[in-house]
Amino acid sequence: MKNVNIEQGTVEWHALRKQHIGASEISIINGTNPWKTIRDLWKEKTNRKDPDKINDAMRRGINLEGEARNVYMQAKGISMMPSIYFDDKWEIAMASLDGISSDGKIILEIKCPIKRDIYFQAIDKQLPDYYFDQIQWQLMITKAEYCDYMVYKNEFEFQIIKIIPLKSYQEMLVKKAKIFWDHVLSDTPPFFGKEIPKYIENKAVNDKLLKWKQIKKDIEILTKEKEEIEKDIKEKYKDEKNYFFPKAGVQFKYCTGNNVTDWQKVCMHFNIKDKDLESYKKENKSYYKFQITSC
Repeated sequence: MKNVNIEQGTVEWHALRKQHIGASEISIINGTNPWKTIRDLWKEKTNRKDPDKINDAMRRGINLEGEARNVYMQAKGISMMPSIYFDDKWEIAMASLDGISSDGKIILEIKCPIKRDIYFQAIDKQLPDYYFDQIQWQLMITKAEYCDYMVYKNEFEFQIIKIIPLKSYQEMLVKKAKIFWDHVLSDTPPFFGKEIPKYIENKAVNDKLLKWKQIKKDIEILTKEKEEIEKDIKEKYKDEKNYFFPKAGVQFKYCTGNNVTDWQKVCMHFNIKDKDLESYKKENKSYYKFQITSC
């Protein structure tokens, strides 16, 4: 792990977050965050959407963080310094800490909620799932022995809960985060809902499909150029019905197509209902197709 000396909340800090997955974002990827979807986060990381503006709850947390940290240090007798850390195995993983002890064994996460239910949960030694995800992400990156989760109302009313690292849970979060980051790098939106496909990370196969994707894009560009040339020729040569261009070896002529029956009008004319057509419909057949996902 490594840390940097950048003040949290600054322009430099926001730019850094844009290129990383922070602890407050991992709950979005894990689906436990009630305020933002994984698609929203992807749009932010790919510059399709501006980050959320600071609301009253965030502003309260920013304003009270220093006060709460001082109260914690007096109560515990432990010096805590805010800092920014990166994972030593996967540098995309980032954590902006409210505090870390000088020996790196303890980290501090401070919450100063407006709503009282978070405080009452802390009295019962409980915390929301989205905060648990955040803390596990921080513990994974810092390799700290535990995190003190502090819910702060004022210097006389606060609760502290000790949270220990869960390696298997952290591994699950990293796996989901890496899949999400692949979507950011490939500029394709993440899947959501029931039909989530199986991810294939084989490099050779992905390289081959990247080539296929580029070929498909080239075909689309060439098809557009082809259509523009055809449109130009049609406009210039429409007096006769048959032309030949000897140097290019291309023949251009007007053709009359076969008549086509409008079955929708037929059904309307004879008052045929959709349910009457069921017995004539062919059975659906399974098939494979390649598809470039788009936002």
